[in-house]
Amino acid sequence: MAGLKISNLMNAVALPRKAHSQFSISVDEKTHAARLLHVLAEGEQVASTIALEQAKLCRHSEHPRLAKFLKQQSRQEKFHQLAFERGANWLAPKEHSGYRPVFTELENKLKQDIQNQDMTSSVVGLQVALEALGDAFLETLSARMEKRAMGLDSVMHLIIHQEIAHQNFGKRYLSKYADRQDISLLTADYMQIIDNAISAFQSSLHAIDIDDAPYRTAVNQQLYNAIEISR
Repeated sequence: MAGLKISNLMNAVALPRKAHSQFSISVDEKTHAARLLHVLAEGEQVASTIALEQAKLCRHSEHPRLAKFLKQQSRQEKFHQLAFERGANWLAPKEHSGYRPVFTELENKLKQDIQNQDMTSSVVGLQVALEALGDAFLETLSARMEKRAMGLDSVMHLIIHQEIAHQNFGKRYLSKYADRQDISLLTADYMQIIDNAISAFQSSLHAIDIDDAPYRTAVNQQLYNAIEISR
């Protein structure tokens, strides 16, 4: 799919198709859904920053052609961030003031990877672990919001498509350039970091009847797959 134009993305978020649905949505549901959209927005902000730094690493490495995709990913992640922030503010305008970051530990780890010029570790952390969490998160939250008529479902499906492309990039990178032993040493750390992040927002998942266990399983499975596809 071609890259989303920011004007189209913002229009899709600004005008939810089901804003006048027959379903009744409680204030509490809106608040927790908005909180989860802020979580997604934070994850996208981290992804946008790190993907751009990855592009800089690749531009000065033996794999300069990878930089083009990573720069595109950075732009897409920024669009996603804006979309989720807009959606959160539409659902619960006052929720942002009480939001507390949940990806600080992950962001610090990824920034350290970049500082160490460790592209493989950053790919495991971003394109595998964080993208796996984001994909699982988007699939279940999108379905729940569509069922509860909260709007935003059309743009969510577009974003999911792009996030899958980011995951596929990670798989291709690891299969071509990464060593299996190196990845196996990285996965436990990233699983723990992601697990900590999920624990930080699981109360909002439970509040709208979403189980957090499948998220942990999805990330663990993708990290295991990363080991299997590496050289």
